[in-house]
Amino acid sequence: MLMDRVVTAIERVIDDGLDSESETQVETETKQEQSISSNQKLNVETEHSEEICVGDLVTISDCLGHWLWASAFTVQATESNLVALEVVDELIEMSRLEKF
Repeated sequence: MLMDRVVTAIERVIDDGLDSESETQVETETKQEQSISSNQKLNVETEHSEEICVGDLVTISDCLGHWLWASAFTVQATESNLVALEVVDELIEMSRLEKF
């Protein structure tokens, strides 16, 4: 009886250790993926920021359906990596835009 309790306790400790290692590995992989994704977005935004300026006509990748009727959109203002478009009442990230 005592031996069963000891074995059960040891198994729990081993399982908890494995779970912690798995969680740590998953967290590390997730951070690496986020870092790569951020770097890719930064490169895309840098490329687009040179091309897109006020007055340009642009389309939005993965555009919402209720905005499609107004595509292509005229750029009204830019700030950092965000763009104000006519008809769209929210700011859009430059990485989602393509020149028309």
